Amino acid sequence: MRTMHSQPQDLRILVVLAAQFCFPSLSFTQVSPAPALRDLSHLPALDFTVPSPPSAAAPETSAPASSAEVETIPPETQAEFLLAELNQTTESAARKSILARMTVLDEKASWLGLSDTILVGKPLHEAELTATLPVHPTALRTLHAFPDVPVIADGQPQYIIRRPTDGVFELWTSSKGHLFNRAGSQIAEAHPRRTDGTGREWYGAFLPDGRWATIDLQDFDRTLSVHGRKGNLLREIRCPAIIGSARSTGDGKAWLYTLVRDNLVSARMLVNPAGEPRDAGVRWRQFLRPRSFGPQRGFCVASLPTDDGRDLLTYRGAPHGPNANFATFSFFAEHAEPLGGELFLDAQTTATWSHRIANANWRFGFWPASRSVFIPFGDGGGSWLIAPDGNAAGWIAATPLGDDANGRGLLFRFPGPTVISLSRDFRFVRARRFTAAGRPAKPVELFDDLHLGFFEIDGQLILASWNTARN
Repeated sequence: MRTMHSQPQDLRILVVLAAQFCFPSLSFTQVSPAPALRDLSHLPALDFTVPSPPSAAAPETSAPASSAEVETIPPETQAEFLLAELNQTTESAARKSILARMTVLDEKASWLGLSDTILVGKPLHEAELTATLPVHPTALRTLHAFPDVPVIADGQPQYIIRRPTDGVFELWTSSKGHLFNRAGSQIAEAHPRRTDGTGREWYGAFLPDGRWATIDLQDFDRTLSVHGRKGNLLREIRCPAIIGSARSTGDGKAWLYTLVRDNLVSARMLVNPAGEPRDAGVRWRQFLRPRSFGPQRGFCVASLPTDDGRDLLTYRGAPHGPNANFATFSFFAEHAEPLGGELFLDAQTTATWSHRIANANWRFGFWPASRSVFIPFGDGGGSWLIAPDGNAAGWIAATPLGDDANGRGLLFRFPGPTVISLSRDFRFVRARRFTAAGRPAKPVELFDDLHLGFFEIDGQLILASWNTARN
């Protein structure tokens, strides 16, 4: 028998015949005979065993997304990653970068509620400042009770309290006005003879000598009615627009009132008891008792200068839409010449700092003779505390009441009858709890330097004093 190795030509013939049988369309070209195959029988046999597959490795755990990758994922997951990054990062520049990205995300997806964290650099519950002071019980002596004053109607107090000069303060409802001296004694009373008017939002205003003015004896009458101490009508001043508000000047010699057109203040006027009006100009605050008038308001805007008038804090909100629950607060340093009565700044004006805050309102303000800022938020839920450099120190579960007795700190009311004094560097100085006849008394307006204040007790408004020797 011949072997395949001894006759390679026969092998090639068989391969060609098999190929032509399986693939008849193929053609084969005659080539030169291949050289004889080498005999490899003397080599050791090769091992063609297929090795077993390696054991399956455990799947790798995916690393958290990088900052760049965060931008491509859903907003909710983005927020989770950014919050995790913020909690794990202590380096200042890195935190600033994270907060900047959170700001962009918050503007696109405000429903995520990131604005509080952006403001203070930590979750809201971690940013609360709490007092550890002892609370001093403070007993009140009732001077006057006002059973005919509606305390709450439609969720809002139906009275106005002002202190236009250092020596007097006043309480007004639509139907009656009361004027008190520094001792808390009533020195004048007003009874507007209205028909279908209500006195608009300001009801009326006294001068320190007991003369008073009001508007709206008839609805939308646009007439400032000036009365004598005994209630006799002295004169009527017809105005070209609605009188939006009025109050005594700080020296007690005239009234400062606003004219309103299309819900915007068009002018501020001074008028003396003789009925002689003149324009108060853009520097109208100089005619008022210092710190007696809060932010000037317009449509979704408000502003307030510092006590020295050099700097300005503004509020801008949105009337509707996804940003309706947010307001932007901006601080403008060395803004000595307010434009448009403070409210309308030049577009090129650059703010020293700005914060976008959820559920904030326009009743913001400064500490006395300071750039430290408080911004109330929620429905009496609390107040943000902003340092002069624009950094948020945190928040307290209290709302502002006014200046403390020394004229350097502010008073804040916690829920119930407790009041604390807070310094301009946000230190808790003093805590008091007011009671009248053993019952809790909720402070409404305090004149701490006079040791007098208005309180609500059992649904009734009272004027009361307290003994400072014991407190």
